[in-house]
Amino acid sequence: MRKVGIVSCNKWINKIKEDLYLKKELLTLGIDSNFISWEDSNVDYSEYECLIIRSIWGYQDKLEQFYKWLEDMKQKKITMINSLELIENNIRKDVQFNILHRNGIPTVKTNFIYEKDILGSISSTIFEAIRKQFDNTNLFVVKPIISGSGNNTYLIDLMGNNNRPNNIQISELNKLMSDIIKEKNNGLMVQPFISEIDSGEISSIFIDGQNTHNVRRYSPIFHEKKNQELEKNITSVMLELARRIESIPEYQGYSYMRVDMVEHNKQPTVMEVELTEPDLLTRYIPDEIRDAAIKILAKKIKKSL
Repeated sequence: MRKVGIVSCNKWINKIKEDLYLKKELLTLGIDSNFISWEDSNVDYSEYECLIIRSIWGYQDKLEQFYKWLEDMKQKKITMINSLELIENNIRKDVQFNILHRNGIPTVKTNFIYEKDILGSISSTIFEAIRKQFDNTNLFVVKPIISGSGNNTYLIDLMGNNNRPNNIQISELNKLMSDIIKEKNNGLMVQPFISEIDSGEISSIFIDGQNTHNVRRYSPIFHEKKNQELEKNITSVMLELARRIESIPEYQGYSYMRVDMVEHNKQPTVMEVELTEPDLLTRYIPDEIRDAAIKILAKKIKKSL
């Protein structure tokens, strides 16, 4: 029987239902699979025809180790889903946004800051970046270029009038971000706060070229937590934008993709494209839609072998 590895991490291995559903569906197609952690140095990768990158969440806290693992997979010429090339074009938001901009995709306006840009304090550098790039705006989001699950994402109100969660003073950034900005492949990104996010963002999931489902998500980072839900009425304009991203040359050959968007100034705007380890959000949708999506993914994996 053919065999593949479903890649997780030490924290989440064998615990994520989405992974468990995939393993079960692969078996119905005659494909055996094991859950493996990318952090486990004892894995024998020669056992597997390919690796499916799934619940590796938290890798951003071990970036040096994770990049070494990616390089090791490249040296071993391991087939990965999504591919290493797609991951390298996606994992860093500055690289990702450059690709989106070259292809005419509207994104949230963003300023990237690296260690070389820090002449004094991080706070003063970000303050200057804000003033130069975002005139007449006082509410900003600051987060790492490589991030996940909202970790190390903060809201800064230059007027000091906001009491949302994770709202901090700009003077606190040195303490909170000093280690992150020193990381070799990382840095900071500054964006104006998009008020429309309070109405939720739309995540469009594509698997093997099919828009399997869409989910309206409410981030708990800056406001009261709400339930995520299946979005049955995604606008044609928003879906068209997601389709444009799907056809970007640098993203060709993808197996699964999640496009996160928000309505901003009455126009769909991309917040992020996830090709590295996209949470497919199947826990928020009806079982029959979830099962159909997992079947499409399993069939795509079989075709890739």
